[in-house]
Amino acid sequence: MPAAEMRKPRRILALLPGLAGHGGIQQHNRMFCGVVTRWCASHDAALDVVSLRDPRGWQDRRYVARAVTGCEDNRYRFALQSALALARPYDLLIVGVVDFGVLLTIPRLLCRRAPILTIVHGIEVWKDLTRSERAALTRATRVMSVSDYTAREVIERHGVRPERLVTVPIPLDPEFVSEADSITDPPRPGSVLTVARMNVIDREKGVETLIRAVAEARPSLPGLRCTIVGDGEDRPRLEQLSRELGVADAVRFTGGIDDRELHTYLAGTEVFALPSRKEGFGIVFLEAMYYGKPVIAGAHGGSVEVVDDGVTGLHVQYGDVSGLAQALRELLGDDRRRAEIGAAGRAAVEQRFAFDRFSQRVEALLAELLPVS
Repeated sequence: MPAAEMRKPRRILALLPGLAGHGGIQQHNRMFCGVVTRWCASHDAALDVVSLRDPRGWQDRRYVARAVTGCEDNRYRFALQSALALARPYDLLIVGVVDFGVLLTIPRLLCRRAPILTIVHGIEVWKDLTRSERAALTRATRVMSVSDYTAREVIERHGVRPERLVTVPIPLDPEFVSEADSITDPPRPGSVLTVARMNVIDREKGVETLIRAVAEARPSLPGLRCTIVGDGEDRPRLEQLSRELGVADAVRFTGGIDDRELHTYLAGTEVFALPSRKEGFGIVFLEAMYYGKPVIAGAHGGSVEVVDDGVTGLHVQYGDVSGLAQALRELLGDDRRRAEIGAAGRAAVEQRFAFDRFSQRVEALLAELLPVS
């Protein structure tokens, strides 16, 4: 048998926090793995994924050709399965979050010649890192950031050389686009929507600020209604706050919803607001913008790269209740301005955040790290 026929496919090993379920990182990982899987099919390569949070044997063939090694959010199992996967030869290692850098401090698990690609999303690198977390950056051949803001943080805060950074913005999932194009529900007058986790550690999402802004803006916008999608242990406190402020009848908490329901809520709102200061990117902004909704975003982090202030939405400072209330009045009180901003947002998604552009950038990165011999 010719040597070319006997050669095993090159092995790409990805250590990821998860693919299944809701959340920006999960959505990014699904799209990223989908591109890698398709690239592998035409480049004599195969993708193996060890996932911290996914169920054992999780698989969706749109994204992965092989079932992932899911560890069900058990960090001990993840460490063991990662070590076993690293003990086998691989040609490219993908580190999905700097938390997993501890594995790069064990030399015997590393293939010396194999390049390493580390992915950074946002707040996990906007702070001082432990020695093991820094290993995910210092030992990486390339660091892929979802935003220029996070790339700058990695360069300035952690000393990574600029030439090792590449920014690949997150696109809108083609599955989302297909579903959105089939929905024509009209928006409800005076409606505002936000989508956020409501855990204590997620208070910087700005849900409390939004509730207070609704209370401040309501006298001049009597038809104002706010829908809050999401759940978490902080939700009872926020519900109590809406009662204390006298806006319980104007603020609706839906809890967790499925993907189809999210489309219904996005189609049915006039304005989307997430006044957060902790967004590394914010896929939900893209989703709202695709529906032609003007977006109110925090003037912080990766949000400012997604939402163009005064063009596709408005920026507000985190915690600025009066500023947010004024933004609500500005958008809900002016049909023409709301329509213009919404149309600009839709165009921005189609032009700047198209999936094809994301796919091309990831494929170019793979070709650089795994050139054809």
